[in-house]
Amino acid sequence: MASMKHVLLFSRYLTIALTLFQSLISCFFNFPILIKIADSFLSLYFLVFCDLRPVTVDLDDGETTVHFWISGHRRISRPNLVMLHGYGGNSKWQFVHQVSDLSKSFNLFIPDLVFFGKSYTKNADRSVEIQARSIAGGLKKLGCDGTGRGRISVYSISYGGFVAYKMAEMWPEMMEKLVIVSSGVGFTQQQKTAEMRKHGGDCSKMLVPKTPMDLRMLVKISTNTGLTFVDWIPDFILSQFIAVMYEKNRQELLELAKNLLEREEAELHVISQKTLIVWGDKDKVFPLEHGYRLQRHLQNSRLEIIKETGHAVNVEAPKLATVDLWHTKLPRLDEDNGEIGDRVVSCKFYYAMETEHEENYDEIADTNHSIRGKKDIAWSYVTQSKDSRGKQVLECEYCHKKKLGGGINRMKHHLAGMKGDTDACTKVPSDVRYKLLQSLKETESKKRKNIQLDDSNLDGTPVQDVEDVDADDIIVDSGPSQKRKQGVDLHAYFKRGVHDPTPPTIKACMQSKERIHDVNMSVALWFYDACIPMNAVNSPFFQPMINKVANMGHGYAGPTYHALRVGLLCDAKLQVSLIVDKFRSTWAATGCTLMADGWKDTRHRPLVNFLVYCPKGITFLKSVDISDICGSVENLCNLFADVVGMIGPENVVHLVTDSAPNYKAAGRLLSEKFPTIAWSPCAAHCINLILEDVGKLPMVHDLKKRMSKVTIFVYNHKWPLSFLRKRPGWREIIRPGETRFATSFIALQSLYQHKDDLQALVTSTDPEFKKLSKTREVKSIVLDERAWNNCLIIVKIMTPIIRLLRICDADEKPSLPYVYEGMYLARLGIKKMFDKKPLYQPYTDIIDKRWDRMLRRHLHAAAYYLNPSFIYSEDTFSDKPEIMGGLMSIFEKETE
Repeated sequence: MASMKHVLLFSRYLTIALTLFQSLISCFFNFPILIKIADSFLSLYFLVFCDLRPVTVDLDDGETTVHFWISGHRRISRPNLVMLHGYGGNSKWQFVHQVSDLSKSFNLFIPDLVFFGKSYTKNADRSVEIQARSIAGGLKKLGCDGTGRGRISVYSISYGGFVAYKMAEMWPEMMEKLVIVSSGVGFTQQQKTAEMRKHGGDCSKMLVPKTPMDLRMLVKISTNTGLTFVDWIPDFILSQFIAVMYEKNRQELLELAKNLLEREEAELHVISQKTLIVWGDKDKVFPLEHGYRLQRHLQNSRLEIIKETGHAVNVEAPKLATVDLWHTKLPRLDEDNGEIGDRVVSCKFYYAMETEHEENYDEIADTNHSIRGKKDIAWSYVTQSKDSRGKQVLECEYCHKKKLGGGINRMKHHLAGMKGDTDACTKVPSDVRYKLLQSLKETESKKRKNIQLDDSNLDGTPVQDVEDVDADDIIVDSGPSQKRKQGVDLHAYFKRGVHDPTPPTIKACMQSKERIHDVNMSVALWFYDACIPMNAVNSPFFQPMINKVANMGHGYAGPTYHALRVGLLCDAKLQVSLIVDKFRSTWAATGCTLMADGWKDTRHRPLVNFLVYCPKGITFLKSVDISDICGSVENLCNLFADVVGMIGPENVVHLVTDSAPNYKAAGRLLSEKFPTIAWSPCAAHCINLILEDVGKLPMVHDLKKRMSKVTIFVYNHKWPLSFLRKRPGWREIIRPGETRFATSFIALQSLYQHKDDLQALVTSTDPEFKKLSKTREVKSIVLDERAWNNCLIIVKIMTPIIRLLRICDADEKPSLPYVYEGMYLARLGIKKMFDKKPLYQPYTDIIDKRWDRMLRRHLHAAAYYLNPSFIYSEDTFSDKPEIMGGLMSIFEKETE
């Protein structure tokens, strides 16, 4: 009996032990203990060996949580680097091979994208935009706000490339450089469908594996070698990996993938950041052709190809894909030579290896350089190559027809199905054809569109009241196109350094476009490096200088610093003095105008610049410091008399000074001293005072104050400005200057031109607009049609006066013969716009007051009468007695 009891007891304990062992084995296989341990070791590795620490950032009042690994000790001397992972796990698992080396040179920010790792959001949006906003919001809270040392560079892989590109588009000031590794940015819907068809239909489920077999298939597609060791990993370990990486947010990850694959993408925005594109030459997910297409689309980019690797470049070649590229290739984006190791080749080397015939290295580089700058949308569907004679050949990617001439415009007509210049492509998808048709229509409309407010004489339409005018009744038309200003002929003045008797050579006329582009780039780089203003090319000395250098031939060494500073400067001064002497010889024959321009320098010293105008041109005489005499009218008059003596009293017919009281008094005294010299104040300053007085009228002042609130609101908030800049045909709103009174009315004109865009902004249903402050006030102003009508009326009233100010303030032609006519038409136009005297009298009183006190001179009346463009125009010529009286008065004065 005792032995039986022992047997029963032993069997009972054995059963319990076997049950516990079975439960332990079951837990071991079902609970992801191995992956959890590996994940803990990765966290320990990031903390101890890479000096990274975990940080969680809450956004939108806790609605979104973004988890980061950031550098524990950030240094100001190091740049900031953000690393964005793809669909193959979270940030720790994808960048484990790179963080150790990169943490020594960068301040690292490695986030988990939303629904990956520990990042999450309650927002129902599953687009790339929500990912970009979440990462950008987290970075801004961590100090990367795009200012100073807060700018970032981004390294992105696959799905992370979509997010990084969207960040570069939405916050260009924040991002400095961008690396895109094997990312399908810019894939069209047709290309997405074709790639999904290759891999068996629903790729969203393939990106989020559910079984070990699915995970092995994903690894096989993503790599070139297939990572055969994955086949030997037991299923229970792969199941644990899937449970840790995908099970928690499986539904959200599927929705992210479906949104990415099925969403119809708009035309890819061209970002301005320096971009390094890295691609595996055996990529099965996004083929290498897309890397070439993306590189052609981005002008400021470089394509690096890593040989014998697939989509998972960071796994198959971790050092080449990250560390070496950051330390060698990205700082030299503008260079075309150099390699990284044995497995990385630049775009031009890869082209050379793939072509069957041998090509010259320089030709390959020139061809690739010309491809890089193409921005036309049609380049995405066209392949460029060269035939046996070296001529450019363009091939349609759909029907594979080749075109030898006509350029990209002809291929665009071919793809859009527009017959005439070429045949139509029968295989192009409808969405691509529609996109190209819209592009052609936009190009055509840009050529024709040149809309501006009427800058000619007022049409004279009478209105009953300023407050009740309908904007539809006032015509806004296009002004005539202005001809390019003709350059100055220097040959008559400079005997040396300008003349170039040698005609262009045949060699210069027959150069290829690539060679010309190379020379132009050399000149441009010199401009950029020396910070020379771009309008320097408009100098009349620029092209003669280019011709002289070309005639010297190869090997010419430019002037030294000392030569420019001493010898050549003295020679140039001598030539200018000879020009002044030549001008001086004509003053006795034609007479001249002496101009005294008063101003203050940076030390607030009152100075007067004396200039002499004659039909040959304007000559600078000298600049005088009048600190000790500016308060004395007699001393100023004596100074003017000394300058008149230098020129010759018999040669000076007109004196122009500032409108300051002491200058006006000195001018009158000089006229009494020299009766043959006529004096008048500066017409441009007088017109500016008229604009200032009009701006102080209560109705105009209130209108400017209200409309300025709209401009301030737009430029003080990022979202409205971003919304408006995405509107087609948008141009920046002109903001008034503090001391330029005309700019207030030009700003009103600019606002009126943006009326439709501003009304679209305030009627937007986007919740971002409602969050902003002062939206109600701005909305009431923008939707007030009466304010817009008043705005247009004020612009129409002030347009002729601003036109006159431009004539008086310009150097193209003498303004004296146009002052009287401008004032006459401005006053007449205002009267014609209103049929009631109380409506136009405030404006005409201001003009009359300034005109009578300052500019109603016999000289202006005589110049008006003697101007042939007015005296022979019977319809518009003014026959007031003061015109003939002014002419007779000038004749009598000159003949005394």
